[in-house]
Amino acid sequence: VKNRAEKSTTLIANTAQLASMRMMCGAVIKDFETNGAMFSGIDRNTTDPTKLKNKIVELYDRFLGEKLTTTSLDVVETYELLTASAKERREAGQGWATQDVQCPWEEDKGWEKYNGNDPKGMIYAWTDVVALLMMDYKFIHE
Repeated sequence: VKNRAEKSTTLIANTAQLASMRMMCGAVIKDFETNGAMFSGIDRNTTDPTKLKNKIVELYDRFLGEKLTTTSLDVVETYELLTASAKERREAGQGWATQDVQCPWEEDKGWEKYNGNDPKGMIYAWTDVVALLMMDYKFIHE
């Protein structure tokens, strides 16, 4: 490779999507269950808006190297995604993080090792946020 891609292409976007879909749900469940670095400071039942927005700010920095604030547009929109996803999950009556979604992590029987119980829908919602960040062009290329 002589020249680095400076814009997203279909190949780059599809690669990012495949990688995020293969990793996100298992990584999020495992991180919550083991008190991992990604979600330190919150747990699967955290719904406090300040804590959630602060975690989103931290994840933007960790995944994309972006220094944002809790009032930055990306953070506000990501918070809206997070809360809408959790609400949708609760209203659907799904108490398990991957109950009705295809999660390749389940192929390895990850549910036998880690607790995916998700009565507030927050684990499921955080997988959406992680997918959003992992599919960002800057995650792969920056």
